[in-house]
Amino acid sequence: MAMDEALYMRSLCPVVRFYGWSCPAVSLGYFCSWAESRVRHGELFSYVRRWTGGGTVEHGNSDATYSISLPADCPWGRWRAPMLYERVHLTLAVALQECGIETDAFGPAGPVRDSACFQHPVAQDLVLSGRKVAGAAIRRSVRGVLLQGSIQGIAVPPHLPDVFARLLAGDVEEWNPGTDLDDDIASLVESRYGRVQWTRRK
Repeated sequence: MAMDEALYMRSLCPVVRFYGWSCPAVSLGYFCSWAESRVRHGELFSYVRRWTGGGTVEHGNSDATYSISLPADCPWGRWRAPMLYERVHLTLAVALQECGIETDAFGPAGPVRDSACFQHPVAQDLVLSGRKVAGAAIRRSVRGVLLQGSIQGIAVPPHLPDVFARLLAGDVEEWNPGTDLDDDIASLVESRYGRVQWTRRK
């Protein structure tokens, strides 16, 4: 979570990052209740609170998590959240299709019954055989937009990140943000993501 925010604060152009999880974990949306999440998921998970919104997401070995950082002067960074959400997921659906996995965009969403993100699809989430396999959450500031997404329940091909980034941007290159990024990450862990007060703030 700290690296996603640090990349977001430093990026001068759109940046896509894919990563996995070293142990079973639950990420809490910015507004999620810690107490309710602990009751639902129990003590077998590590917990971290996201800077983005959305519900609670269980992560594990089969989870492919990604973030997209969009500076404010990027055209996509100026889009309203529903339009951006739709565009990213439609692009992800095409990327998965190129990798041999067919998904569908979920239609209009009904009322959300609880905060478990992958239990209840919302509009433009990706589903496979009626089961949600991809969702995301967004945070906007004057700096731009940070989107954090998760792909679950399918075997994600190792080349999906490259395909997805190419479809999003066309020209893609690896970006090395420099050693200062490590200092930013350490600062965010110390002040926010590594603190119990942050994780259990609601």
